[in-house]
Amino acid sequence: MSSKFELTIDTNYVKDWGVSQAIRELFQNSVDEEVQNPDNKSYFSYDKETQTLIIGNKQSILNIESLLLGVTTKTNDKHTIGQFGEGYKIATMVLLRTGHPITFYNYGAKEVWTTRLVKSRRYNGRLVPTFFVDKNFFWQSTPDNNLTIKVENITESEYEKICDFILCLQPDIGETMDCDSYGKILLDARYKGNIYVSGLFVCKNDRINYGYNITPEYLQLDRDRQTVSDFDLLWTTSRMWSLHKETQVFKDLLYSKHPDDVAYIDVMVSISNFQEDFMQDFIDRYGPNTIPVTNQEEYDLVKERGGNPVFVTKPVGACFKNMFNDFILNEKKTKSQSCYDALKDWYNSLQDEVEVPLGLDMEFKNILETFYDKLI
Repeated sequence: MSSKFELTIDTNYVKDWGVSQAIRELFQNSVDEEVQNPDNKSYFSYDKETQTLIIGNKQSILNIESLLLGVTTKTNDKHTIGQFGEGYKIATMVLLRTGHPITFYNYGAKEVWTTRLVKSRRYNGRLVPTFFVDKNFFWQSTPDNNLTIKVENITESEYEKICDFILCLQPDIGETMDCDSYGKILLDARYKGNIYVSGLFVCKNDRINYGYNITPEYLQLDRDRQTVSDFDLLWTTSRMWSLHKETQVFKDLLYSKHPDDVAYIDVMVSISNFQEDFMQDFIDRYGPNTIPVTNQEEYDLVKERGGNPVFVTKPVGACFKNMFNDFILNEKKTKSQSCYDALKDWYNSLQDEVEVPLGLDMEFKNILETFYDKLI
C-alpha cells in the first residue's frame, strides 16, 4: 500500500526547461548536500546500455515535508545554490513531462518513491506530478548509501547535453585560473561567455570574453537558475581578475575592444600601485606623452592644453584617471586664459591648500558667477 502526494505544479511551468535543466537541479541538490556535510558524498553515473542515469548521496534522507514547495534546509546558506525549496520537485515534473521516468530510492527511510503525471480530480483533471510513497517495499539488496535517484530513457545525445551543463562531467576543461574563494576563470575559448555556479551551467553572457565558474556566495541566482544580474556578474569577474592583474592575459583583456569582464577593476585595485606597475605597458601600447581619455570632452581638453590624447575604454580610463587629472592640473593651456578661468583655477587650487569658510566660499562663488554672467 502506498501513499499518494499530488504536487501543485502545472506541467506548463518552466516551459523552456528540458532534460538538461532538470538533471542540473538534481545534481545541484546532490552537490549542495555534500557542501553542507562533506561526509554526505554525492555520486553520479550513466549506463548507456540501459539509458539509466543515477544521482545520489551517501547520507541524505528525503522527508515527506520536502515535497512542499518552499521547504528547504538551505535557506540563507551562502555556500549552496538552492535557496527556494523548488528544485527537485520541478525537475521531477519536467522529466515526467519529457518522458523520463524518475524513481527515488529513499533507502535511509526504507521507502521507494515512484512518480507519474496524474489527472487530478482536485484540479479539474489537470495533469500534475504525483509521488507514490511505498513503505512496504521488500529490498532484494541495499547499497551503501541512503538515497539513490534513478532517471530512465536518457539517450546518449541527451547525456552529452547534460555533460555540457555540468563541468565535472567534462573530461578536460582546459586551462583555468584559480581565484581563491571566488571560483575559477575558464580560459578555453569554448567557454567564452559561459557562467557556471559550483560547476553547474547558469547562462551565457555575450558581453564577456571568458568563462567563469563562480561559487554561490558571490553570485545570486534567480528562481529559474538561468539569469543573473549584470552588475553582480561583472563586479565578481572584476574581483576575480584583480587577483591576476600581473599576468599578460589580464593586460590583453584590459586593453581589448570590449573589456567588460573587468568593468569595475579600478575599484578592486590600488590605482596608484596599478599605474606604477602598468605605466610602461601603457606607454608601450600607446606611445610616450599620451594621456588616456574616454570621451570627446576629455579629448578636446587635453588637446587644448598641448597634450597627446588617446581614446581608451572606460576600464582603462578609470585605471589611469590620475594621469588625466594630473595633466589637467599641471599643464598650462596653450591659449591665453580668460580672467574668469584664471580666477576659477586660482580658487580651486586655493581650496586644495586651505579650508575656506562656508560663508566666504559662497560669497566668492556668487561674485564669480555674477562676473561670468556679465561676460556673456
